Amino acid sequence: MRSVLLTLTFVVVISTAPASAIDIQEAYDACGSANGYDKYLELDPDETYTGWLIVDSGKDSCIAGNGATIQIDSGKTIRALNSGTKLDIDHTAIYCDGTGWGISYLSGANGTINFCTIDYFMYGVYAWGPSNVTLKNSIVTNNTEYGVAKEEYTPMYISYVDAWGNAHGNYYEYCSG
Repeated sequence: MRSVLLTLTFVVVISTAPASAIDIQEAYDACGSANGYDKYLELDPDETYTGWLIVDSGKDSCIAGNGATIQIDSGKTIRALNSGTKLDIDHTAIYCDGTGWGISYLSGANGTINFCTIDYFMYGVYAWGPSNVTLKNSIVTNNTEYGVAKEEYTPMYISYVDAWGNAHGNYYEYCSG
């Protein structure tokens, strides 16, 4: 009698892609107040956030990134708009597909960007109008226009920023005259 040796091979496939991404606007809308902010969003570094974000006008908002990644939709942005609006964001990697504005402060919105990587937008950081923005300890790279752009009357405080590989320049100031 002959014996037959049967060998079974199991193949296990492990995917590193997230099972599902979290919409950044929905996460922001659902967050509450904490640490002196009207809206305080603490991101999970093990999750990927997608979409785009418009922060609530007239509110103080904070995105505590904890090393999380936000993949912004094509042509979109993280936007703070209007005076009385504040957006602080830290420890976050934010990227796109070469379109849109990474983080934009418009019409008097204010805030601080700290320890962030902003990669592959049209403009990495964009400040316009009487906004007051602090950009520090961050990387702004590979943007298809400028890394950091602002209007001449917009105060922007920049320190320890590594800006490189931005197609038309790392820094741009629009002067109306």
